Amino acid sequence: MNRLNKMSKRLVIIAVMLACVMGAFNFGAIKPRAASPYAELVYTTHVQKKGWGNPVYGGKVSGFVGKGLRIEALSVGLVGAGMTGAVNYSVYVSGSGWTPYVKSTLGTKNEKNLRTGGNYAGSVGQKQRIENIRMHLTGSVSKSYSVYYRVYVAGRGWTPWTSNNAVCETSGELIECMQAKLVKKAEITLTAGAYVGGSGWCTPNIVYAGNNATGYTGIKGQQLQSVAVRLANGGLGGDIAYAAYIRNSGWTADAGTEGVAGSPGQVMPIEAVRFKLTGNISNYFDVYYRAYVTAYGWTAWTTGGEAAGAIGVGQRVEAYQIYMKEKGTKAPSMTQAACRYATDLSTVSGSYRIMVNKATNCVTIYKGGMPVKAMICSTGADTPVGTFTVSGKWKWLAMVGNVYGKYVTQFYGNFLFHSVPYTQIYNAHSLQTEEYNKLGTQCSHGCVRLCVEDAKWIYDNVPYYSSVTVIDSAGADPLPRPVREWLPAGMNYDPTDPEA
Repeated sequence: MNRLNKMSKRLVIIAVMLACVMGAFNFGAIKPRAASPYAELVYTTHVQKKGWGNPVYGGKVSGFVGKGLRIEALSVGLVGAGMTGAVNYSVYVSGSGWTPYVKSTLGTKNEKNLRTGGNYAGSVGQKQRIENIRMHLTGSVSKSYSVYYRVYVAGRGWTPWTSNNAVCETSGELIECMQAKLVKKAEITLTAGAYVGGSGWCTPNIVYAGNNATGYTGIKGQQLQSVAVRLANGGLGGDIAYAAYIRNSGWTADAGTEGVAGSPGQVMPIEAVRFKLTGNISNYFDVYYRAYVTAYGWTAWTTGGEAAGAIGVGQRVEAYQIYMKEKGTKAPSMTQAACRYATDLSTVSGSYRIMVNKATNCVTIYKGGMPVKAMICSTGADTPVGTFTVSGKWKWLAMVGNVYGKYVTQFYGNFLFHSVPYTQIYNAHSLQTEEYNKLGTQCSHGCVRLCVEDAKWIYDNVPYYSSVTVIDSAGADPLPRPVREWLPAGMNYDPTDPEA
């Protein structure tokens, strides 16, 4: 009996200690803002051979999937109590371009079942198809809601969700149907917390509540030992997954809204963090984050579960910043690597190194001191001469001039190896053909442009901290420069791209 009493007392003590630890990090004290007045989006499409469809709402499909029937016009209505403003929408018509913006009709909830085809963007009876759409909100409804939409491209499927007047990821293709919906801003919140050695849990920091606050979490000069993030998804579904890299232990398991990543009260510091949205909410938002590292300061911003910090170099993370952005809105610059790694340089010295010759626009790959591969490239007048190291990689990255590079490898600041530019991210059929045909000439802004096959080879095979030497000397290339085929006008993809 005495043994049972002792065991009961121990269990009570343990329960009290756990309650104190979790209670110290009190997210319950932070409440989301009051719900917005009711509003809803109603829409219908005019489809080839079918005419106007019945109005739908709440993200339902308007059109016919897999039938090969084009959407010719779009009509949108806004219904709700106590809301002012409108949805302004425009469509891209084949052969005509973008239509002027059309203002949505305004009504009440009872008008859900009414046809909204009085006002529309597009054409009826002219056999012209819609190839893209865009929408944005005005008035008080824009303060409480965001509008999201996507289209179904024949033979390719649904484009990613986008919002706030951004265009869908299409390229002159047949659109068979579309979806749209309003999402309440006030019902989506992101709150970040930190456990700091010597101070315990810091006051949780609201980093998203219908806006984009970016205040940091943690205490500069003190050791960050755990992170905990809470996401209220506003009914969209999904969560946030995050982990911490603990010195001498490695990455923790991914935690979610009810978890903690790290080791509160332990002496081992965090060296890096990573965050990623999961589930349906990842169709609407992205999270961006960076870490404050002892001796280095703030890292570059990163996203999508990539590491931010410094692993294995004897430094620690002291604070972090995280915030959410709606898809289709401007993202932070991410032209530099967000994490430093300790690499045994002896393993790199026998591996690959790269030489770039500005005079000949030729890249030579060396292995074990011997030239093994040559690539045709395009450098620029600003391409720096000197010796650098590989320090970052991205499959796609935004470039100067509203274009995008594929298979990007960083070797010095904003100077990168990457493909010839594309006009749309994640779209291998948006290549700037005239720029591809300039390969072998000096025409870039300073980066080293390559065909996709060569950019991918460097991305896949040349490790971090490998040497990159840029020279400007005619006749210094050990291997002949390859020749690339000339692309005809209208060929909007790189023939060396395995994904095209």
